[in-house]
Parts: sequence; structure tokens; C-alpha cells
Amino acid sequence: MTRHLDRRAFLKHSCQGGIGALLALNFGCSARQAVDSGLNSRTAIIYATRYGSTQDTAGWIQQGLGSNAALLDIETLDASQTLADYDHLVLGSGVWVGGVHRQLKALLTKHSQALKDRVIATFVVCGTRGDTEAERQGIARYLDQIHQALGYTPQFVAHFGGRIVVEKLTEKDRAALTRFYKNFLNRPLASWDRTDPSGANRFGESMQTVLEKLHRA
Repeated sequence: MTRHLDRRAFLKHSCQGGIGALLALNFGCSARQAVDSGLNSRTAIIYATRYGSTQDTAGWIQQGLGSNAALLDIETLDASQTLADYDHLVLGSGVWVGGVHRQLKALLTKHSQALKDRVIATFVVCGTRGDTEAERQGIARYLDQIHQALGYTPQFVAHFGGRIVVEKLTEKDRAALTRFYKNFLNRPLASWDRTDPSGANRFGESMQTVLEKLHRA
């Protein structure tokens, strides 16, 4: 009888201990996920794209930053709702004739006060490699269009290569690029892809520590 009771007690204790350990493990995982989710759910990446390379780059940044960070297209977002929903913002734009997307510049101009201290990073996606001083100055001018409208330069700033798929261009854009390639680059227009998934991932990862500090503040 004594052996039977001891065995029952042992089994009861073991089961309770096992369930307790499992519950503790699950609670720890859930708590960590809740913290991560809370941090990233307060962060949004606002992007302006024309043919998709900036959208792809924003997605790669999101992967580095955390999958719960929101991806918002400048052409479809509600600015007032976005400012109500998110505390930390990453802004990015592709560039074309005239520079960065006009709706992004309009957002920055109209909501400059509300955006102050919320924008932690900016980036542009363009065809310029940045190999020469002239190219670096061109990239700086694109970024300045964002920073001047914003009123300050965020802690994290980057530029990434873009992509052209000739077959996907509109007739107007193809004609403009054909002239540009002929007159300035002295070569025919052709498709190319300079997107940088790993670089965009690293850019997103670099913001995590700062976001964690902002979250705890």
C-alpha cells in the first residue's frame, strides 16, 4: 500500500512539475513574443514605390526589423490614422525625375510637427551606385529632399540599388529612359537589378536596439 501511494504521489508530483515547467516555458515564450509584438506593432515602414523595387526593399527592411512592423504604401495610407497608430516610423522612397515621391514630400510638409522625433530612419532606392563623388552627391540630394521637409536627419540613413525591367515600363517612362540612356550614358536601355536584400535586412536589424530603448522609455 505504501509503495502504491508513493508511486501515485511520485507520478502526481512529476506531472505537476512537468506541466509547471511546460507552462513556465510557454509563458516565457509568450511574454517575449508579446514584448516583440508590442515593440514592432508600434513601428511602421512608409514607402513610396513606382515599379516595386522600393516596396521590396521596404519588405526586406521589415524582415530585419521584425515581421510585425507594418508596411504602408504612401499612396494608400491615411496620414492622420497612421500618426495615431504608430510611434516610430521608417520612411523610404524610390526616385525619378524630380527626386523622391511627391506624396511623401507632401506628407512631410503637412505633418512635420507631428512627425518630429518619430522618424528614426530614412532611405532612398535609386539607380545611382554611389561609386563616385558626383553619384554620392546625387544620393545626398535625394535624401535631403526628405530631411529638409522633415526638419532633421534621423539616426539611420541609407540608400539602396533599384531595378528596371524594360518590359514593365510604361510607354512614357520607356521613352524618357531610352533618351536618357542614349544622350547621357551612350548605351541602349536594358533591364538591370541592383536591389540588395541582405543590405536592407541589416539596415532593419541595426534599428532594433534603438527601438527597444524607445519602447522602454
